[in-house]
Amino acid sequence: MKKSKVTHFAVSMAFVCCVLFTYISDSASQNQADAREPISKTTVEAPFDTPLKWTSSDILVKPVSDETHSIVSVKDPTVVRYNDLWHIYATVYSTSARTWNMVYLNFKDWSDAPNAKLHFVDQNPNLTGYHCAPHLFYFSPHKKWYLIFSISTASVLYNG
Repeated sequence: MKKSKVTHFAVSMAFVCCVLFTYISDSASQNQADAREPISKTTVEAPFDTPLKWTSSDILVKPVSDETHSIVSVKDPTVVRYNDLWHIYATVYSTSARTWNMVYLNFKDWSDAPNAKLHFVDQNPNLTGYHCAPHLFYFSPHKKWYLIFSISTASVLYNG
């Protein structure tokens, strides 16, 4: 039953995308045919010096394991500056748990980042299991900080 609904949805979306693409293409062709004046080319200046010159640093946040987490990567950081500290939530992969998890760290200066202690959010009993791709932001109408992240659909289904 679920498979047929998913297939029907996918076919419907493909049809809608094809119709929309055809409509946009036809509209663009019609607009070009209706144009009576040639389009003049304007020069846009870049708001920065070109060519760009990139520099790179050494590793900023290391995948440091602890007694219960054997991690091999740190990715998807969300970074905010608050009360003279840099705060980072990030995704880590744990080979011991064979799943994604999140960590929190903070530091005063970026030179301190490689030595900042990682705090695993699954130490909170409400945040065990798969959690990744964190985003931290302050929502001024509520005057609150929000941390949003991805969770496993399976954990939602089985915990309910």
